[in-house]
Amino acid sequence: MASRNTPGTKNAGKTKEQRRREAREQAEKLRQEEARRARRNRIFLIVASLLVVALVAVAVYIIMTSSKKTDDADSTKFTHKGRVITEQAPKNVGEWGGVSVGKNLVAGTSNKGVPEVTIYTDYACHYCGQLEERFGSQLEEMAKDGEITLTYVPVNIYSDNEYASMGSQADYFIAANDPEHYLAYRALMWSKLSNPYLSAQGNQMPQLSDILDVAKEAGLSDELVSQLGDALNSGLYADYVAQVTQQLRVDRKASTPTVLINDDVLENWPTLPDAIKEYQTASATATATAEES
Repeated sequence: MASRNTPGTKNAGKTKEQRRREAREQAEKLRQEEARRARRNRIFLIVASLLVVALVAVAVYIIMTSSKKTDDADSTKFTHKGRVITEQAPKNVGEWGGVSVGKNLVAGTSNKGVPEVTIYTDYACHYCGQLEERFGSQLEEMAKDGEITLTYVPVNIYSDNEYASMGSQADYFIAANDPEHYLAYRALMWSKLSNPYLSAQGNQMPQLSDILDVAKEAGLSDELVSQLGDALNSGLYADYVAQVTQQLRVDRKASTPTVLINDDVLENWPTLPDAIKEYQTASATATATAEES
């Protein structure tokens, strides 16, 4: 009797048991492949999850670090974060590089019991020039009237600007050697040299001789003008200016003008006169409340 298997087919000549065994083997093979595929999928999901967690952690770290830096830079309180300044301060200059003036408008003096307005300023800073032009005389009058102590901190943010460096060095020389003419020198530096130079009215960057001319016009004697020239040529206060500038970078950020009322940072310096009045009112109210209690 002829076989039921079609000649040439895969199962030709195989017994029923053999076919069952092959079917079981094929099923086991498929099961193992499915298990391996499932294991690969699990591994992929685990790795992907770990990567997502890692990326989220990195993102959170970056955001928090960035936020902290922003908070440090934009905080309304100004604090000194360690000491950079190692050079001895010139006469009539505060420990952090500030030159203060009180009622008599003499460098190294102050008014007691009133807010201190501190301005970090650079002779190559356009906005510093605007501040001086708009409020310089008004701030001087407020100091003269005993309403504030006015303090300037001369820096050199643009370290490659030789004029600005010499201008700030001259600030310190004059504060130390002719404090009565300190404010006159500053005012003339802005009106005669910096503002015309920064607004492109000047033909070139002011030179040492220009600074000496301004010092002479401000009231320095010929002898002091000569000594100032020697000091600027030798870089007598160059390191000090550089350290005061770096101190600002460490404490907050390399930005001028940086304006403080006591240790409160005024971000919007064009509101300075109003901010001073608000500060005075708040201080007076706090004092009155304390006396009543």
